[in-house]
Amino acid sequence: MPLLLGGALPPPPPPPAGRSNKSVLRMKLRALICELPKASAQSAALWMAGDALCQKLEAVREGGHGHGHGQPGRGHGHGGVDVRGYDFRRTGVNGIYGGVFLGPLGHFWYYALDTTVNRALPGGTAARKIGAKLAADLGLFGPFHLAAFLAWTAAASATHPRATISAGADGEEHGGGGGGGIWAAVKTSIGKDFTSALLVDTFYWLPVQAFNFAVMPVSKQLLFMNAACVVDAAFLSWLGSHSGALGSLWKELLGTTRKETGAGAQIEKEGIKRW
Repeated sequence: MPLLLGGALPPPPPPPAGRSNKSVLRMKLRALICELPKASAQSAALWMAGDALCQKLEAVREGGHGHGHGQPGRGHGHGGVDVRGYDFRRTGVNGIYGGVFLGPLGHFWYYALDTTVNRALPGGTAARKIGAKLAADLGLFGPFHLAAFLAWTAAASATHPRATISAGADGEEHGGGGGGGIWAAVKTSIGKDFTSALLVDTFYWLPVQAFNFAVMPVSKQLLFMNAACVVDAAFLSWLGSHSGALGSLWKELLGTTRKETGAGAQIEKEGIKRW
């Protein structure tokens, strides 16, 4: 295009929109990766704190004898751990889950969730966006995280050599470690505990995550979730070492395990008698 004498040069064309968006995406991804070690460390520490809290409450409730600390024994004190002491292996199992799995997954999940919801609802109100995030978090992330935790603790129990020894000694399986291998232990744990634990988890996380999405910035949402996870980790740690107890408790509360006998109705308490 010819220029008029004395005329100014035309402005350079703007960069293509796609290239600019990709550059921004790469920058965000690099920032997320740089923050990953910190998120993993925070998650590991808080999950270990949750298990420590759980073991402390168990010890207080059991009169300080510490029954139920043996992760491989699923609450029966097996696994080569002194039943009167602290189960460091169980704390390590929970810490590894938080630091290696949940921390990295949650770190990327909250940023991806915020980006996806904002793109899907560009003109949506804050209430609609919070509702969409809650639906995705409680309907997708929550069940997946719970199933992964149950599978991880069941596998950790089944692979402990002392679990197999104890099962062979008394003729019963503790935590799935005595027969059937890891896969059988995982199926048993999820089958016993998933539904009842998901109900409890949903009632707990619904108000917590509503506050998280409404008030906390995206960069702080994983930290807030991990802080709230101390309570959830304590609950799941207890659940992982007392397989089937929560389901039995639900049945007792709902009155579904009453037996008709000559003396009247009798409530089964087999699943929670040790707790």
